[in-house]
Amino acid sequence: MKIDVSSNHTSSFLPPLRALLRVLYTKCKTDVELLLNQRNIHISQLMSLARLCDDSLLDALLSLATEHYKQNVTYGLEAAYLFQPADFNEKGWPMTTARNLQQLFDCIEELYPARGLRCESRQNEFICSWIPPPHTPAFVLHFIAAVSLINIRGQGIPNSEILKVILPEWCAPNLAQKLTVWQEHFYNSFKVTSIFLGSAFEIHLTAKALSIEFENADEIIFKFFQSRCRYSIHPNIEKYTDQNFNLLLSKIKKIMLSHLDESEHSFADVAHSLGLSIRSLERTLARHNHSLRKIKQELQCSTATELLRTGMRPKEVAGKIGFSDPTAFSRAFLKWTGEPPSSFRERMCDAQC
Repeated sequence: MKIDVSSNHTSSFLPPLRALLRVLYTKCKTDVELLLNQRNIHISQLMSLARLCDDSLLDALLSLATEHYKQNVTYGLEAAYLFQPADFNEKGWPMTTARNLQQLFDCIEELYPARGLRCESRQNEFICSWIPPPHTPAFVLHFIAAVSLINIRGQGIPNSEILKVILPEWCAPNLAQKLTVWQEHFYNSFKVTSIFLGSAFEIHLTAKALSIEFENADEIIFKFFQSRCRYSIHPNIEKYTDQNFNLLLSKIKKIMLSHLDESEHSFADVAHSLGLSIRSLERTLARHNHSLRKIKQELQCSTATELLRTGMRPKEVAGKIGFSDPTAFSRAFLKWTGEPPSSFRERMCDAQC
């Protein structure tokens, strides 16, 4: 059994999972101590993260937890109640001191872009979703769902603002009786409906929930730890300060030009090439009245005019700068230059003749 428990794929026990280990140690103390004794590790070292957990030990612990889960289908839910804010370590402080859910989700999207968290509004709902790796143990997802709700409610968000939780279909208890036990336990604990459907983990909230002020909000602590996390997760951001903004700009243009004909190449791909999160990059550009969209449009415009000067047909030019629809390119070129591409091409050809 493999699970990605660290952002850099090194062997360290993800801090929030310590609550799972607390329950496991309580229920299977002899088995856990046997695994640790074989590696000369005391339980206190693992709990405090004073000792790294190598892959083999982590796999053994998760395998043992899986066996326990087969006997106790609510294992992940029980562990959530032993979760402590300190389990987040430093990277969790921005999440526990955010002003509201909107700031919390913005923070998570910025600091953990590789985790694939998406937040979007649909009609009168706000949905936070994540597609976990299919090899993630079911009880870990149950634990994440419960911890999420405990923390949301702990910040003063009433149950009435939490509409439902959807978990991946593949992590549902495999027997109807166990599924019923799990869902009843979940509802009795949170008064929130749970559904096993599809492949994504989703929390559905009312739009109003986003702006409710957190009880533990602390702007000073939030900004302090948010800044520390930015530099620890995205160390490359230090390379691109206000003093060498032109270096950043030239790198962005070089990356964009090399992929200008690829309509699927996103702004997130540009940020990834620079070793930054999309939010960090956009924030740096905004300080200089730039944006990724503006830079790309300038490059598309200048490239298009040069290609049209050579006599290339507008339809061909459209594909060269990332437009799959020639009509959309014509509209964009007219907006950029005040002239349709066909007229510009003819004028340039006449001038050269």
